[in-house]
Amino acid sequence: MAGLKHLSGKAVIAGYGAGKNNTQLMAYTLMALALGLVPFTVQYFQLRTFYAFEDTRTPFFLQCVIAAVNIAAAVLGVRFVLGEDHLRFSGVALGAAYSLAYLVAVLMSRRVLARRVPRVHGAGVALPLLAMVIAAVVGAGLGRAVLAVVDSATDWNSPLTSALELAIAGAVMLPVYVGVARVLRIHEVTDVVSMVTSKLPGRSRRS
Repeated sequence: MAGLKHLSGKAVIAGYGAGKNNTQLMAYTLMALALGLVPFTVQYFQLRTFYAFEDTRTPFFLQCVIAAVNIAAAVLGVRFVLGEDHLRFSGVALGAAYSLAYLVAVLMSRRVLARRVPRVHGAGVALPLLAMVIAAVVGAGLGRAVLAVVDSATDWNSPLTSALELAIAGAVMLPVYVGVARVLRIHEVTDVVSMVTSKLPGRSRRS
């Protein structure tokens, strides 16, 4: 989480050039939204399964559930969890509510889909995601370490230099992520890498 916070702060400065206080709040909001990317993606593919069965009614009701949970969590988070003294964190609460809504949607959709596709076990989805999280944590940790070295040696704090720092971190994180993915045999990642590298100039000639 510390690495994600640091990278989010750099992304906010690179994109918006915000001040110190605004940068921290926007970084926390970006973190809260980032936590919902995985359930959002899983839910996206689960909805396609319903459409494959020519079922558009179930996705409609699921979207109603997502909206209801999102609104309820947002209201509870802002009105009761934060209170009037911490309303500056409202954006963080809204991002967390959005992520929570899609997590609930994934769990509900999985139970409904289990009646139609009983052979798809939860472990078949959870284990690759867990392996991807491990690879991402390793990559983000090394990227955070590299940024810590850069920050200690420089005094960069402008949008341009923050974008440069993100590029440096990405140049470290991406190979590490792919390498760990190969070690953990994450086929979803290695297949994409193989597809991309096969399109590189000169690769087709060798094959």
